[in-house]
Amino acid sequence: MEELKKKTNEIQQLSSNNAFQFASKLINRSSSSKKDDDFENLRKKLEIQEEEFKLQQSTLFQEMNSLSAENDKLKNQLKSHPLEKGPENNSDFEEQLEKMTKKAEDSEKLTRDLEDMLLENRKKLEDSKKEIGRFWRATKGIGQY
Repeated sequence: MEELKKKTNEIQQLSSNNAFQFASKLINRSSSSKKDDDFENLRKKLEIQEEEFKLQQSTLFQEMNSLSAENDKLKNQLKSHPLEKGPENNSDFEEQLEKMTKKAEDSEKLTRDLEDMLLENRKKLEDSKKEIGRFWRATKGIGQY
């Protein structure tokens, strides 16, 4: 009779352990699936940021090239302007020269600003990549015993 009680207790403990193991496996699968989903969402977010960065970079380069060409054109106009036409044209020339110089300076400032924006966007992209790497390394070890 005593042996029967022992066997019954053993069977109950085995059933309890099996149920616990099954529940643990389900939880681990769910946790792993959640991590995979989170990682996939972060990967998609990074892809979107990369595409936005490429578009911004392309736009900035186009704008920078346009400004550079305009700046060169203005410099050439300044070089080829007829200075020898006489004193009556000097005031017009000086006014035009001042306007062109101002426009060239504005173009150069805008070019520098665009380059600064480009560097800032590159840094943001690198920071996002690092954050995804940290997330991946952090979640990779979770749930492994």
